[in-house]
Amino acid sequence: MADRSGIPPGSTPMPAAKGPPTPPPAPQAIKIGHVVEVARELALDHGLVEPTEQERAEMERDAAQAEERRAERAAKRDAAREQLAGIIEEPARTILDLHAENDFGECTGCDFAGSEGEPPDWPCATVITIARHYGIDIPEGT
Repeated sequence: MADRSGIPPGSTPMPAAKGPPTPPPAPQAIKIGHVVEVARELALDHGLVEPTEQERAEMERDAAQAEERRAERAAKRDAAREQLAGIIEEPARTILDLHAENDFGECTGCDFAGSEGEPPDWPCATVITIARHYGIDIPEGT
């Protein structure tokens, strides 16, 4: 029986390895009677393994870049909203009012079908078409 160190009695511990550190083994999901190897990225995404310092730094860098892109996109969208609000010509104004953005970032004017249908994200294709007609640069999607 092993003591708390995990070394069986009567055996000698192995000396520390020299040289560059070895990468951790591939994570494994164990199902009774089966062992399935899981990609490290998937295991990291689901919190099954702790990231290395390099992986942690990369994840932080990716998160910072994503936040920067999100902020740029939000600024462009805010500028486009202001420009669209300045359009007063009919029927464009009526159509833009119909296809307004709700509190959830969805278009209030587009029809969607089915019991599980969801309204499209704002700006919808109609708003994008009007924006392009008036030379307004508006980022599509969320």
